[in-house]
Amino acid sequence: MSLYRILVVDDEPDTVLPVTTALARAGYDVSTAKDGWEGLSRARVTKPDLVLLDVKMPQMDGWTFMKFVRAQRDLASIPVIFLTMASSPEDRERGLKLGAEGYLLKPVEADRLLSEVATVLDRRGVTVKRGSSAQDETGARLKMSGRLDQLGLLPLFAILGAGGRTGMLEVARGPAGDHGRILIRKGRIASARVEGLRSSAGLDALESLGKWRDGAFTFIEEENLIPEDSAAAVPKI
Repeated sequence: MSLYRILVVDDEPDTVLPVTTALARAGYDVSTAKDGWEGLSRARVTKPDLVLLDVKMPQMDGWTFMKFVRAQRDLASIPVIFLTMASSPEDRERGLKLGAEGYLLKPVEADRLLSEVATVLDRRGVTVKRGSSAQDETGARLKMSGRLDQLGLLPLFAILGAGGRTGMLEVARGPAGDHGRILIRKGRIASARVEGLRSSAGLDALESLGKWRDGAFTFIEEENLIPEDSAAAVPKI
């Protein structure tokens, strides 16, 4: 099962395909609906963690969908990001006043989309994987674990960056025991190292880790970290 469920409500195939492809590759469980009515039906069944919503659609447009969602007790807490060609300041203001968490314009680059999705999920407190992560009662210390085939490093970095997290991200894979360590300081990558058959450090280590499509990761938030000189520093990432 994928880490998070995202519902895309949009009737334009040319928009839906690249969006769903980017989300699926990042490890999200994606479903679609062609209008607001179908979107409401799917939302009740799938209970998505996030909805990406177009404005101009047949049967029920995005504005009406938002009003219905916010009025339904079982759906009201689901965060919504508008993804639309309605680009006027008035449209944006209207969407945010209706309760949207974000407002993106079509077409949107994959990196921008994934960053916004991660930011909203982090802000709404659903970035912790169901059943595999924990926080203390104050929420001060985050622990995350999962698999790279469910959540790639790029969206994981976006999640940690959006939350301004500080801690150590460790990834491991394969029978040879390849192991990577990435130091995160206030949401930014400070250093990286890979140990195993092909050891590397710094930018070379990040490039190598970026190609990993399987394995497990663990992130533990910790303010008192090992010194940066114990791992290869990564400049301005």
